[in-house]
Amino acid sequence: SAESAEKEKEKTESDYVNTDHLLSSASIVECLWSKFDALVPQRREGMSPLLVEALLFLKENSDLWSIKDVREALRRVKENEKMKRAEEKLQELHAQEATIAAEANVLGIQQVHPPVNA
Repeated sequence: SAESAEKEKEKTESDYVNTDHLLSSASIVECLWSKFDALVPQRREGMSPLLVEALLFLKENSDLWSIKDVREALRRVKENEKMKRAEEKLQELHAQEATIAAEANVLGIQQVHPPVNA
């Protein structure tokens, strides 16, 4: 019929792009939450939003990283923690040295080696 042909013509002449094939954003989010729940079922309460986002990113983009990358990241974290502990210990030793030097000065004891400044 002419009327249905006219309606069909109006449909095809729209100024807007047909987005019927796209998932709505809520569907995408629900899909990601389902994947996250499968990945980390009960422990999300203590996680920061940044960590949740990072885990989901890594899960969805597993083709961008490998176990070698994980090993290297863990090595760097351990190295940084070790260096931080060493720096804290050094600061603690300098503080103790300064305290001992001050007490020796009060007692009139002359130091053989002057303290090293941090």
